[in-house]
Amino acid sequence: MTAKILFLHGFFASGSCIPAQALKQAFAGKTEVLTPDLPLHPHEALAFITKLCEREHPNILVVNSNGSFLGQIAASRLGIPALLGNPHFEMTRFLSERIRAHEYKSPRADGRQHFVIDQPLINEFADIQTHQ
Repeated sequence: MTAKILFLHGFFASGSCIPAQALKQAFAGKTEVLTPDLPLHPHEALAFITKLCEREHPNILVVNSNGSFLGQIAASRLGIPALLGNPHFEMTRFLSERIRAHEYKSPRADGRQHFVIDQPLINEFADIQTHQ
């Protein structure tokens, strides 16, 4: 059975970001590296990560930035080791300073490149932070 790494990107990134591509290149021919685009909303993202882990059975999560925020929760719930890079554990503060429309810094598979940080999104992250 081939080992699998699940990479979870940062908030402004996608599964095609430079760190994801570097990880794929570093492990080419040795280990399968999964680099999905994460949903913007945290509850949806955690459900997505959980389903993906249950289906793919990754050996480790390699996570960055907001991916670290989500990854440490998923790793704890699912019992999967995680390597946290550049973690953002206070997402509400991070997002509160960035309320407005944004563009992802790397292409997403669904073609959507624009998103909005608003108070309801921040409240979703606050809910997750409170219940962990």
